Parts: sequence; structure tokens; C-alpha cells
Amino acid sequence: MINQRKGEEKMKKRIEIGVEIDNTAGQYSQHEILDRLIMILKEYDNRDWSDIEDEITRKTDPQILTEIEDEIIDKINDALIDNVSDFVYFGLSDHESGLYGFWPSVEAALNDEYTLRVEDLPDYIIQVNDHGNVTLYKVTLEEVWSVV
Repeated sequence: MINQRKGEEKMKKRIEIGVEIDNTAGQYSQHEILDRLIMILKEYDNRDWSDIEDEITRKTDPQILTEIEDEIIDKINDALIDNVSDFVYFGLSDHESGLYGFWPSVEAALNDEYTLRVEDLPDYIIQVNDHGNVTLYKVTLEEVWSVV
């Protein structure tokens, strides 16, 4: 799920795009990864997650733990919708196995009907509506995220 809300006025938390958990060497157990994911979830959603934490402690089956991991990642993304920059999601890296983090969704931003793609940024935008009314806007920019 990509967090985007047209016209939303709420101030969103700026996050650092990139790795939150690096398990590329496989040094963390499934339980350790789940504990770290719960800590990340608590940063964005302050509800009581003790039921999931208890379930993690009791379970040992890797398949069940993987399902719990998917559930926590979904909950993190649900919490992000209201709290962080647009077109950002949390999950495993598409490029390298074992990297959990916040990633930009460039494709979603490019395909969004409310996102205007430009090569050069204008200083002004003029809007003419269907009645012939004209409004001139000075463009001011606030960086949401940047990817190289």
C-alpha cells in the first residue's frame, strides 16, 4: 500500500529512506527480526501491541512466524499512511535480500493522477478554469524525498 491522500492537510513526519534492519548476512533470527519490526511499528502507531508480541514469543514454526512478519509489515504500512511522506512504503528491498526499510515508490508517484511530471520546475503556474477565470500561482517547493 502506498500512502497518498489528495488534499490532506495533516503534517507528516519526514523519514529517512533506506535500511532499518540489515539482515543480509542472516545474523538475526526470525524472532529478533520480529522484535525489531514491532519496535518500528510502535514508532508510528502507539496502540498496545502486546498480543502480537506474546504470539511471537509463543510461536516457533517458521511458516507461522513469516505470516506474523507479513502482518506486522502490513500494520506498519497502515500506520504510515497517516504519518509519513507520500509514496513511501515499508518492507523488504526489491534489490537486495534481507534489507528491511523505508523505500520510495517512484513508479506510484509517476503514475499518480495528482502528480505532475516536469523536466524543469516553473516559477509560476497559471490556471484558467472553464469559465475563463484566471489564477496565477507562484511555485514554492518542499522536498518530500529524493532518490539517486
